[in-house]
Amino acid sequence: MDRGHLVIPKSVTKSRILENFQVSDFKLSAEDITYINSFDIGGRICPMS
Repeated sequence: MDRGHLVIPKSVTKSRILENFQVSDFKLSAEDITYINSFDIGGRICPMS
């Protein structure tokens, strides 16, 4: 989400749904974002149009 991507978690289990909402209480550091940006997947994950 820090990079402008939308995340849509999926679950039907109440405890997992709660866990999915709780992950939004942190921020990635600039170093973490730089590291993630260095990954080369060789293509798009999903077209954003």
